[in-house]
Amino acid sequence: MCATKIVKYGHDGVYAFDQGMVRALLIMGKERALLFDAGVEKTDLMSLIKEVTDLPVELCLSHSDHDHTANISAFPHLYLHEDEAERLRKNCAGDLPELRIVKEGDEFDLGGRLLRVLHCPGHTPGSISLLDAGNGILFSGDTVSYGPVYMFGDGRDMEAYIKTLEMLWDIYEKGDFADVYP
Repeated sequence: MCATKIVKYGHDGVYAFDQGMVRALLIMGKERALLFDAGVEKTDLMSLIKEVTDLPVELCLSHSDHDHTANISAFPHLYLHEDEAERLRKNCAGDLPELRIVKEGDEFDLGGRLLRVLHCPGHTPGSISLLDAGNGILFSGDTVSYGPVYMFGDGRDMEAYIKTLEMLWDIYEKGDFADVYP
């Protein structure tokens, strides 16, 4: 078990709740914030969030693997791709927050910061990344990582993953992002 550390990222309004190799990213706009993933270890995540902001916060999961879902019960609802809904139900015992489905092209308007949902299958069928083109940032979830991307087990698809990486490369070449926050 490791302590959760709050880490300010290089861009204003982005913090990580770091739990070793896994982190939940808090992305803030002027009106609200979005937590991208919910950590691998149970912690008082809401108290940690309150140390950073008093904005209302919603939760979006990059995918439903257990190392991203430990603190979902702190939220009344969560956003995830429809291809992850059944996986989440299997991976998380007990009551789940209300599931709100997102798809390719949906947007989260945080007030002065717009995040566009990119469907990034491969690591899991419904993996997503969030594109903050206004600030040149890709919040990649596990699709792009500084460590290994696990491609074994249920739901992994190497062919889909390669197509996803090609799609992200095209977006990068268009200049929509320069930084990747995994």
